[in-house]
Amino acid sequence: MNIQHDKAYTELLNLLADEPTAEKILSYVPSMMTLERVRHLLDAYQAGTLTVREWGELEALRELVFYKRMLNIYAHKKLDRNV
Repeated sequence: MNIQHDKAYTELLNLLADEPTAEKILSYVPSMMTLERVRHLLDAYQAGTLTVREWGELEALRELVFYKRMLNIYAHKKLDRNV
């Protein structure tokens, strides 16, 4: 695993370990370092220069984005029930 990849997972896991409110889940934004890495991977993908290792990292980050989107859906549902 890549350090940036590990960092992205660690950021989200730290958020979840703190038993966040729905609002905190919805307001979560990855670190600038993670966002820069994602931009690099997407640029390399578009340029056709992505290495096999970077491809695996990009796929893992896409999966992480999916989980975050699912968290957002559940957080919105929780907020809707509390209104």
